[in-house]
Amino acid sequence: MNASKPFEAVGQKDPSSLVVLVSCMDRPTPEIPFVCMYVSQYNGTSVKTFLGGAVSVSKDAEEIASRFLTSIAQDIVERYKDTDKENIRQGLEACLFLTD
Repeated sequence: MNASKPFEAVGQKDPSSLVVLVSCMDRPTPEIPFVCMYVSQYNGTSVKTFLGGAVSVSKDAEEIASRFLTSIAQDIVERYKDTDKENIRQGLEACLFLTD
């Protein structure tokens, strides 16, 4: 994972505002296609927010990786900034609600 720049795998103690989980089903034989899924989420200061996800089936692992990379980049570009603003707005609303 770390060889595929610009992305880098992070551990539990590393701070990261974007988390992507990728999982594939076991393939007992090479004839069975790859079945993989990913879920991306934004890690705010107190809230984790779903950004996107997808399932892909293919005989070629590179094809799935390419699809996922495109989809993850699209999730980040389309939703990342809006999600950050929405989390800040919700946090501010919660603080104002508590002061009433």
